[in-house]
Amino acid sequence: MGAETAFAVLTALASGSPHRIDISMQEVVFVANMVGVASFPKTGHRGARRGANIGRTREIWPCKDGWVSFGLRGGKARVPSLTTLTRLIAELTEYLQQDQNAIKAKIFQFNKRARH
Repeated sequence: MGAETAFAVLTALASGSPHRIDISMQEVVFVANMVGVASFPKTGHRGARRGANIGRTREIWPCKDGWVSFGLRGGKARVPSLTTLTRLIAELTEYLQQDQNAIKAKIFQFNKRARH
């Protein structure tokens, strides 16, 4: 849920205009398990815990305050989205390194615009 929320926030900030962000935990969990649900009628397999790896790639990553699920998949079709995500993370990292008072002022301005 954290990665999806972070991506939604970064996308909203990148647009330059205020947005309300609505994240559905049910949809996030469903997408992570979508293949298993879709294949059950054909295979009868209910799925199993697979640890940190989903297929050939790692999906569960340790972080400072727990764990996060973030997997890279989709091949060439996902390259534009991943490029954008990388750019937004780099911009956010640079932004977070700025003076904390400036950040608080920006957040206040963003929230003020979002209320209208």
